[in-house]
Amino acid sequence: MQNYLDQFLIAMTLPMTPFPELRTTRLCLREISMADAPDLFALRSSPEMMRFVPRPVHTRMEETEELLSKVLQGQQEGQSILWCICLPDAPKLLGTIGLWNWDQDNHRAEIGYILHSDCRGRGFMPEAVEAATEFGFRQMGLHSIEAIVNPENTASARVLLKCGYVQEAHFRENCFFNGKYLDSLVLCKVASGVAWGSR
Repeated sequence: MQNYLDQFLIAMTLPMTPFPELRTTRLCLREISMADAPDLFALRSSPEMMRFVPRPVHTRMEETEELLSKVLQGQQEGQSILWCICLPDAPKLLGTIGLWNWDQDNHRAEIGYILHSDCRGRGFMPEAVEAATEFGFRQMGLHSIEAIVNPENTASARVLLKCGYVQEAHFRENCFFNGKYLDSLVLCKVASGVAWGSR
């Protein structure tokens, strides 16, 4: 139990120093910085890649830089954490994955991610989701992690199901974006398989 409490105290003092870089079989999840703005803009300005993200498509680099500034501020304040998805031998941003909406009282957070269309279909996203989820359970002291998915984004739902998430809810027309009401799926993974003493 004491080990878990120690880990929870670490979680309470985010941001972590040094930044927790994560490695998977084929990926490196590294710290994001303002230098990544051009690559992030390429993602956020693409209607194709933003198809299932209920956020405005960026039309100016300044919008991406403003978003990055807010992300970095949130990390400094210990509210969230965001990784760049890249290859171990190439620092170029291929996508992002993060944990936010951190409910410390209930040990719950939300996971979200985006990947460049050129990199899809290669099994990268399950690796990144598993790494970020494991970090949330073992290092942040989370008990549950949720993901909110557009029901039409079947590829994202498959990734989460493959990583052990289960569907908890299907909300009808609960999101109003671009003049339309959209449905939302909520998928969740609970840390029941992680022993308290190992966190």
